[in-house]
Amino acid sequence: MDVSFIVPTYNEEKCIEDCLKAIKNQKTSHTYEIIVVDGYSTDKTVEIAKGYADKIVFSKVKSVAVQRNLGAKRSCSKYFAFIDADTQVCTDYIETVIPHIENGNLGVSLGFEFEKKKLKLLFAEKVANSYYHARSMLGKATLPGFNISISKNVFTELGGFRNIVLEDIDISRTLNKVGPTKYITRKKVVTSARKLEKMGVLGTLRYYIELDLSKSIHIEPIKNLLKYKKYIHIR
Repeated sequence: MDVSFIVPTYNEEKCIEDCLKAIKNQKTSHTYEIIVVDGYSTDKTVEIAKGYADKIVFSKVKSVAVQRNLGAKRSCSKYFAFIDADTQVCTDYIETVIPHIENGNLGVSLGFEFEKKKLKLLFAEKVANSYYHARSMLGKATLPGFNISISKNVFTELGGFRNIVLEDIDISRTLNKVGPTKYITRKKVVTSARKLEKMGVLGTLRYYIELDLSKSIHIEPIKNLLKYKKYIHIR
């Protein structure tokens, strides 16, 4: 098997079918499989996933990082594509990312667009894609967790995702210390803006900034002032 798409889930019945359908519709000469790693959902997520996934794995720990790592352990593929349950990949996702990995990039992500086309979302989308692209031009891309592709060898050498907040930024930083990474904006995945819609643009920025600060600040009185210290599921 060439590629394993690894999708962590927990109560994602509203979006998991669109996610898996998009993966299933890949136009590629590579062989691939879909591995869904579920945190014992209480809705119809698993029932829906059974119609598309090649493997369904259950995780006692509800953690994106842990579930991704568990999916990787159940894979025998040469490459891993970690896709969030609220994200839909383009039909040539594999054909786009694999050549960049084979050309020496340690990790690759595609750009994104939101499902909904509200003005504030288009603004946030433009800013984020421009920022990620600028970093990529320096060979130091930030790889957003909703779509990250990496070779099995590199992933194994890193020891997988650390079970911490902002695990995607963490693995991006680790990869960038070792070699180049790539963020490709000419192709895009479609992802949900549910966090932005619930928390607002400024609220979401504060959320991610404080999560990052919570990892680097070790002075408890200051750390206690932070509102956000752990990942919040938005469903």
